[in-house]
Amino acid sequence: MRLTILAGLMVVGATILGGSPSAAYAQQRSGPVDAADRNFLASMHATALFAIPASDVAEKTARQAKVRTIGRTVGDQDRRLDRLTQQAAGTLKVALPTAAAPDQQAQLKQLKAGGAALDAAYVRSMRAADGTLLATAAAARAGTRNDTVRKLAEEATRVVAGQLPLLEGSGLVDFEALPRAPGQPSPSAGRRGGPVPIDAGIISGARTGQGSLPVSTAGSAAVLGLAIVVIVFVWWRYLAPSRRNPGRPR
Repeated sequence: MRLTILAGLMVVGATILGGSPSAAYAQQRSGPVDAADRNFLASMHATALFAIPASDVAEKTARQAKVRTIGRTVGDQDRRLDRLTQQAAGTLKVALPTAAAPDQQAQLKQLKAGGAALDAAYVRSMRAADGTLLATAAAARAGTRNDTVRKLAEEATRVVAGQLPLLEGSGLVDFEALPRAPGQPSPSAGRRGGPVPIDAGIISGARTGQGSLPVSTAGSAAVLGLAIVVIVFVWWRYLAPSRRNPGRPR
């Protein structure tokens, strides 16, 4: 009886708020939806708005057969992922963007213009987009409290991770130009000045077993001077008084 009353109140509440009862039940069953979940769903759809038409262009106009195959494969996979994304967003009442990011819109415009560099431009732009989306999906999988988002993040991680070697196998990826993960140092980080000079004599001696490290003249003089000071101090402190006063009792 209590469960029936509770279910009725949920239906009335969902109707008052303008949502369907089934959506209210689904959202309650799958768990809470936070800002990170919404950002993940939005990122998934925004990437699809770029990746799907870009892959269509590559499939139809790329010069290399392997790039046309990559475009067809990636396009089909991203269409399926985007259908799952829109279903999840509809269930959870999450608004999705209507256009790709501005930089991806510019890349898509260049791809549609065609040209000799289309193959490399498509592969590199898709590799960068997939790398960013993979990190976003992995973070959503690790941190979400919502079952629907978790399942989508798992599938996105699997699909996108499989696309990376496909794109990289084309031989057209510029790895140095890829965006770095947060906290990852650049290759030049930590370098200071030029290389350390190598003494050929030391290397040769090390190989033959007859080498030795050179001792600086200044260092030898300093050691010798310190030894003289110690000797003079010991002589003055313990020997000199007894010689100046031989009859004085100790």
